[in-house]
Amino acid sequence: EIRCHLWERSYFYSKARARAHAFQLRWFTITPQKISSVPDRNSPTKHAMVYPLFDEIHVDVKRRIIQLVHPVEKKRDFVLIA
Repeated sequence: EIRCHLWERSYFYSKARARAHAFQLRWFTITPQKISSVPDRNSPTKHAMVYPLFDEIHVDVKRRIIQLVHPVEKKRDFVLIA
């Protein structure tokens, strides 16, 4: 199990093409069975988000970008920055 803060690209602000708030800091819990996150690790149930299981993950080590490819085609991928 891994627990850490990661920056997640905001779907709303990305669509709005707004640079401010384009990434949001979230507390992630990563296990072999699931990936979940919350905005505040001290409130583990408030605004919790559980991600689908991913078959493919792309990592750009140089830029510290993690792309979680959504298993359902035409659904948005999740982009994280370490």
